[in-house]
Amino acid sequence: MSKAEEQLEGMFGPAPKYSEHHAGETITFLDNGKECQGVILHVIKGTPIRPMLYVVDDDSGFPTHVQPGDIVEALEPLIDS
Repeated sequence: MSKAEEQLEGMFGPAPKYSEHHAGETITFLDNGKECQGVILHVIKGTPIRPMLYVVDDDSGFPTHVQPGDIVEALEPLIDS
């Protein structure tokens, strides 16, 4: 685990074992009806009172929390061979 991943886990808790999207994926999502794009930094595990959230870097200067239902498209990260 990288230092950045350790820091994110320290702030947001461990990522869930299963999620539709994962850190490193580029997603397109809706934010107040506006289409935005960013890279998932971390996945926050859901609880009985809060849904799972994606922590996304959308170049706004502060990570955005995105709910799964707001994602309209996902692109897999590039894998070096």
